[in-house]
Amino acid sequence: MASTDPYVPINCEFHDYFEHFATLRLPVTLCYQLNGLDTTIANVIIYDLTGGRNGEYAHVRNDELDLQLRMDHIVSINEITSKSFNSGFC
Repeated sequence: MASTDPYVPINCEFHDYFEHFATLRLPVTLCYQLNGLDTTIANVIIYDLTGGRNGEYAHVRNDELDLQLRMDHIVSINEITSKSFNSGFC
């Protein structure tokens, strides 16, 4: 999903959860912000993580979806919230 707002790097500890769930390929529930609204998707598998100058992305899919979500728009993964980590990025 394309976004015009500047990317804000996520906390390293929060990023570790993405790596954990991507490695295990276990279904997760993600809450992310889309157009200012929180959207929740359940039973998605994180199958890839990518990054570059324009941000870091979690690639998720299930039987109905195949999405690329910018990580700084993700509010929570399995109820682990990005706000629960004190520091900014690494």
